[in-house]
Amino acid sequence: MAGHIDHIRRIEEKAAILASRMKVQSKESEKLKKELGILKKENEALKKQNEQLMLQIALVKSEGDDNNPKKDNSVLVKKLNDYIREIDRCIALLGEND
Repeated sequence: MAGHIDHIRRIEEKAAILASRMKVQSKESEKLKKELGILKKENEALKKQNEQLMLQIALVKSEGDDNNPKKDNSVLVKKLNDYIREIDRCIALLGEND
């Protein structure tokens, strides 16, 4: 009979350990869900910023054809393209977290 009681106690101890681990994992899961939500919002903001920069590039290109020589705008267009590449890189990194 004592063997059964010892066995039950070991099972209870293991169940308590598992419950404790589950509680820790649950907290970690909630933390990660919140972080994911924040990253998704940042991702959306970066997408909007990317769209705005694309529109600005189109505007600069169209203005460059009418008023300024293409050479003068090439520096600005290069900078905008660099910004867009950086934003795309950030979006890709955020997308990996999804």
